[in-house]
Amino acid sequence: MLARSQAWEALGAPRGPLAVIGGTEVFGLFLAIGYDAFHLSRAGKVYLPGGRPVFPGVGPRSPEDLLAAHGLKPGAVQMLDEAAEATLRTLRRADDRDRATGQR
Repeated sequence: MLARSQAWEALGAPRGPLAVIGGTEVFGLFLAIGYDAFHLSRAGKVYLPGGRPVFPGVGPRSPEDLLAAHGLKPGAVQMLDEAAEATLRTLRRADDRDRATGQR
């Protein structure tokens, strides 16, 4: 496990505050309103002690399970960085996928 200062240095990030967009409650609000698409990234080798989950209910359930329960279907996993086990998966509302492909 890296200390925050070591992580900053490894990223080449300047010293200063860390800003995170959203937060559990904000993402949960939009989960209830409904996403057309959600881009879920994962960094398999990263552990954030004391970190916050992306959605309320993560822990007992995965983010993918919660998004599926709200009508989003998973796309293929894209490998962003194999060494870091960094991936990206876009989950889309089923009717949006149908419109994009012209299928029903």
